[in-house]
Amino acid sequence: MLVNLTNCKTWDKSSTPSIPIIIVTYNRQKAFEKCLNALYNTTNQPIYIIDNSCGALDQSLNWAKTLSNNITIFKNDKNIGKAASIQNHYHVVGKSKWFISMDSDIIVKENDIDQLIKSANNLLDKSYPVSLLAPVLNSGNNPFKTQIENN
Repeated sequence: MLVNLTNCKTWDKSSTPSIPIIIVTYNRQKAFEKCLNALYNTTNQPIYIIDNSCGALDQSLNWAKTLSNNITIFKNDKNIGKAASIQNHYHVVGKSKWFISMDSDIIVKENDIDQLIKSANNLLDKSYPVSLLAPVLNSGNNPFKTQIENN
C-alpha cells in the first residue's frame, strides 16, 4: 500500500491500471541508469525501452534486463529519434487508453508515476481530453505540481 504524505490518501500499487512507460534512449549511460532505477523502485508499470544509442548503452541495457520481467528492450539500428522510435515499436507495447513517454534522464520520485496515472485516468473518465508534456517531473525545489501551476 502507498501513502501520499501530502494529502494522506492511500492506494494499493497493484490497483493502479496498467499504463505502459516508453523510454527512448540516447548516449547518457549514468542518467539512463538513474532513471531506470528510480522507475523500477517506484512503480509496477510495464517499462519499454527503445534504444537509440547504437551500442553505447549495451552494458546498461544488459543490466536493465536483469532487473525485472516487466522491462522490455527494443534496439534501433541507428538513432531515428523519439517520435519515429515510438511509432516503429508501439504496436508491440499493447493496448491501453494512453501511455507515458519519457526521456531517459528523468528521475521520478515515489508515487509520481502512479499519481500521474490516477490523475490522468480521472480526467479521462470525466471525458476531458488529456495530454501532458512535462520536461521534468521533479527538479529540486520545482516539483511537478509547481511546474504545472507555472505553466
